[in-house]
Amino acid sequence: MALLEVNSERISGEGTFWAQFVILGVVGVVPYVFAIRVFRRKDLPL
Repeated sequence: MALLEVNSERISGEGTFWAQFVILGVVGVVPYVFAIRVFRRKDLPL
């Protein structure tokens, strides 16, 4: 069954996922920090 065969090297990008992981972390942290600053400026409860 060639249709069910999974090539893990193509999925993981041959182990070069650290840069993507760092970018994902930055993309997740930036809106969080921005929201915290807005909430503190408007004096809203967290």
